Amino acid sequence: MSTSPLVPPPQPVHSAEYRGVRLTPERIAQVYDKDTLMFIPKSDVRGITLRHGVQAERPVVQFIFGAALLVMGLAPIPYLVRWLLSGGTASILEFFLVIFIPIGIWFCLGAFRRGFYLEVQVERETRKVPFGSPINQEDLQQFLREATELGYSINRI
Repeated sequence: MSTSPLVPPPQPVHSAEYRGVRLTPERIAQVYDKDTLMFIPKSDVRGITLRHGVQAERPVVQFIFGAALLVMGLAPIPYLVRWLLSGGTASILEFFLVIFIPIGIWFCLGAFRRGFYLEVQVERETRKVPFGSPINQEDLQQFLREATELGYSINRI
């Protein structure tokens, strides 16, 4: 009688996660740490395509919003410079508005950031679920294999 190590049977995949994208049997989600930023129920999905390009869902709207924040943040700068040079009074609101400068820059730069994303077709629209950077091709391929095990069919372009 020979002894052989017992090999446990393969466990079913309960979820697949890679660079901020999580697939479960119930939904596709964009996550950050343990928080879900957005999700799409699997029952609403009509098709999924892996793409590379601009990751923002609405880049023009995002850029305009970022530019508006940037302008609001820059508006009080002349008043604050004058206050620093010649004294007088400065409003706390003027200091607060300056905080919008880095936020506006972040929105503007993110509007046209390129990378891999899942383009998810739902009944009335198309959603983008972006992957974080950097992407490792082997890990991405493993993620796509796990997605197939979960019942997702992802087209690759």
